[in-house]
Amino acid sequence: MQRWHFVGAALVVGLAGVFGVGTLAQQKADARPEQRDMTLVGWNDLQARSAYQPTIHHQGNRWIAYVGHHGGAQLNPLTGKQESNGTSIVDVTDPKRPRYLAH
Repeated sequence: MQRWHFVGAALVVGLAGVFGVGTLAQQKADARPEQRDMTLVGWNDLQARSAYQPTIHHQGNRWIAYVGHHGGAQLNPLTGKQESNGTSIVDVTDPKRPRYLAH
């Protein structure tokens, strides 16, 4: 009877190891950035603020991105002051060189 308990325990540990490795491999695969029919040409760090819901509007001869931020505060290098997160305004007319205009 004890032999079957040992075999059962070994089987459970073995299966946990197999499925655990599969899960880690899948998590690593899911964490990689995915690209399809597009190429990164430029970027802006948005003053290290977490972002959501970017909206881009054509204004005159420029394209302006308005990017909302989650709660919190960050240093604004444009003013040298700690500011609550809100909206970043970025000129994306030249997508290779976006210009941070205001926060």
